[in-house]
Amino acid sequence: MMHTPDLKMAMTVFFQENGRSDLIKQSLAVGAKARALAEQFNLSSEQAEQSGWLHVVGAVVPVSEAVAAAQAYGVDVLPEEESLPVLLTQKLSAALAQDLFGVTEPHVLSAI
Repeated sequence: MMHTPDLKMAMTVFFQENGRSDLIKQSLAVGAKARALAEQFNLSSEQAEQSGWLHVVGAVVPVSEAVAAAQAYGVDVLPEEESLPVLLTQKLSAALAQDLFGVTEPHVLSAI
């Protein structure tokens, strides 16, 4: 996985290149809050922050393409998710975190 500053920059550029700069501030805020909570409970603050940064990268996939994208990544799509594809955002975020950002840590992927 990338070092924290590199991952933060990669996430920022990813959102910019995909026309979703509006998600940068939210992702940074969620990452900061996750870091603070992890520190409070003596957990890995770096992993928590990274999970927060990446929790919504799946939102770059248009809802109309979410089911196909999830299936292309081998994600199991539940009937409820097929009916309401926006529910796939976190599953897509975890898949993109693995594929595009090299995240392999199970705790990070699970937290996304």
